[in-house]
Amino acid sequence: MPEIQRERGTILDDMEKEFRTLAIVSAGDIDALYADFKKKYLAEGGSDWIKQATEIYNKEQAAK
Repeated sequence: MPEIQRERGTILDDMEKEFRTLAIVSAGDIDALYADFKKKYLAEGGSDWIKQATEIYNKEQAAK
């Protein structure tokens, strides 16, 4: 599990759930909604999560 998941996991999970809900009920521009979500998600630690998860994945693949 990425360290950032322990530190900010709840926030990132809540942001993702909120986006999914908004995307389902929105009558607006989904692409703009997603772009806004992505920007906020990455700023709140999503980019760190991606980096750490990729490192973990690469280590596990190298060990196989």
